[in-house]
Amino acid sequence: MTIPRLTPAVTRDPVVRYAFGGLVVAVALLGIALGGAIRVEKVEASVPPPSVADSALRFRIPGAGADVAAAVASDLFTDDRQAPPRRYLMPGEPDVAEAPAARPVVLGTALGGAEGDFAMCQVAGGPVRAMRVGGQIGEFTVVAIARGKVTFRGGDGERFTIDANKPVP
Repeated sequence: MTIPRLTPAVTRDPVVRYAFGGLVVAVALLGIALGGAIRVEKVEASVPPPSVADSALRFRIPGAGADVAAAVASDLFTDDRQAPPRRYLMPGEPDVAEAPAARPVVLGTALGGAEGDFAMCQVAGGPVRAMRVGGQIGEFTVVAIARGKVTFRGGDGERFTIDANKPVP
């Protein structure tokens, strides 16, 4: 194999000139990158982070102990699982009593036999929806539909029946 020599005829070829120009640009960029990588700039000391008071790390809500044994013993995936009676609060978070959600309004029911029953329901400020047994409107689940009456289960497990024939207060 012979190595071609750089003759004046070869250097006149535009492809060779562009290749040589690209090589020069690549070497220049390599030099700039190496110079930036090797150069060390003076770094000023940063401001130390604010310290946390030791008493904040030991803060504990009185009477709020975690029952680890009960949590481990309970099955997390059971159907009858419910939220705790008192919601968890972060340390220092105020305990605000939540107002119960407004119950849905039943506008009417229709009985159609095998799985054809439905009720027209509405939660305050929401659209009217056709609900079937097992459907959810707001935080309420439809449990049963009868002529003019719908039984719901709330988020806390409470069951109540709303009569469509009675006026809404």
